[in-house]
Amino acid sequence: MNRRIKKKLHKKYLNDILCDISLDKFWRRRLFESEVGETFLISRKTIDELPFYLQNIFKKNNLKYLVRVLDDDSQKYGFDEGLIIFEVSAADIRSLKAYSGNSYTHF
Repeated sequence: MNRRIKKKLHKKYLNDILCDISLDKFWRRRLFESEVGETFLISRKTIDELPFYLQNIFKKNNLKYLVRVLDDDSQKYGFDEGLIIFEVSAADIRSLKAYSGNSYTHF
């Protein structure tokens, strides 16, 4: 797949991945318990940890994303103070990324 198509596909699904990671109990627990900066790869090889509809998207398009917890300076990323920030980026296109501010209380 050429780079332009790959970027377009990753961009199309970036917010879906971010939203599901931010809301999914398994992923929230994993990220809240990880060290700041620890990175997790989501790809065809790890899709068992994703909702079914996302598994099909990963299988069909061979998507790869990196997920990690950033430092706790949430205001630096435009979020309210006291939130933990998750970053999701396309594994091969690191400039393509999105952020989610998350509260510990909903885990």
